[in-house]
Amino acid sequence: MILDLLETVVTSLDELFDWMMPVKQEGDVIQHDERRRRYRSLAEAMPIIVWTARPDGPIDHINKQWRNYTGRTFEQSEGWRWMAAVHPEDLQNCLNHLTQAIRVGKRCYLECRLRKNDGDYRWHRIEVVPEKNLKGELMGWFGTAIDINDQKRPKAGAEKVEEEVKVSPDAVRSNACSPFHP
Repeated sequence: MILDLLETVVTSLDELFDWMMPVKQEGDVIQHDERRRRYRSLAEAMPIIVWTARPDGPIDHINKQWRNYTGRTFEQSEGWRWMAAVHPEDLQNCLNHLTQAIRVGKRCYLECRLRKNDGDYRWHRIEVVPEKNLKGELMGWFGTAIDINDQKRPKAGAEKVEEEVKVSPDAVRSNACSPFHP
């Protein structure tokens, strides 16, 4: 299913980061700019939202899926402007997770609603992974967002049905209709 495919893409981010590390080519180390160019080419080909950010968190690259999904240009999304696409009820939790990840330099996962270009919000699973150099120093961040709205909606609907079904035995007895209870 598409979710399995997307999960595989996200899971393979670790492999992507290994690929992004300096690779020897005819005795020379590929420069950081060349690695970034290669990464951005790959990001444009991915079927999910992908971005990069500076070590302190501001976004410095978004792929076309972000632009197509949100309708926001790079200029409208760079730095911290991307926050305008996060549902207001989810924004503080999103920022808490991201600032904690930045503070400790570790991967984080979260779920939040992102605004589509038509104004609707859909749930996304966000993963942010640190990009480190060979010395282990933080160079920036890689991020992905996968639409999980279809998976969350049935769950939310099931919880609502379950809540509606929960009825006390006294309520059942008081509302019972049978030939023996008029």
